[in-house]
Amino acid sequence: MRPNAAHRGFTLLEIVLAVTLAVGVMGSALVFYERAVSIRRAVCQQTETLCAIRTVMGRITDELRNSSVFSYLDEGMEGDSESIQFITTQLPGPSAWAVQDITAQSVTPQQDLRRVGYSIRQTELDTGPTAVEGLEQTSQTLLTAIEPTKGRQISTELITPHIRFLNLRYFARGRWVDQWSGGNLPLAVEITLGAEPLPAETDPADYPHETYQRIVHIPRAATPRGETIIRGLDGRRGP
Repeated sequence: MRPNAAHRGFTLLEIVLAVTLAVGVMGSALVFYERAVSIRRAVCQQTETLCAIRTVMGRITDELRNSSVFSYLDEGMEGDSESIQFITTQLPGPSAWAVQDITAQSVTPQQDLRRVGYSIRQTELDTGPTAVEGLEQTSQTLLTAIEPTKGRQISTELITPHIRFLNLRYFARGRWVDQWSGGNLPLAVEITLGAEPLPAETDPADYPHETYQRIVHIPRAATPRGETIIRGLDGRRGP
């Protein structure tokens, strides 16, 4: 006698197929989830990098446009293709305007000039190569200090780990140069930032990754007679 079809159970083959189908659906869902997480992580990282580059570029631009020559020390701007140091003007901090009690600790003297510098911070590893940490800023608030003290008059800060490439050029006398020194200012400074380190034994001009570039005109730069500020400020590399 044949069993009643209403009381018939699942066969082993049907159970195996159902389990296989369920595992396949779960695996596909997991793959799509991991892919979505990966895309979200990449988008967030790129957004953070763009925000950091935009903020730093604006910060350096403002400081360069306020740069000046400190005649007391006959100092203007010093820099090469990888680092720069200059004097910029700023408003004193809030502590300079606070009313101090006679028993309170005296406030460190302040002035409206500040020496700032930018470079890429690198750390030597025990294994041999150097690790690029990010963009570093140095700041000295008291220029006339006989012996500036690190932590008070001089501060060093890693302002962002998202910028790991910095290239600078200086415009004067109708051409771009990779170094600048002396007690004066160039007409303009070309700033190039990147999120990836410069590969070993690679010229900065051949940087293989995406770059973000800006040319900043220096208002206080002395323009030689007969030379225009516009000429040559097209960002093209040349002699």
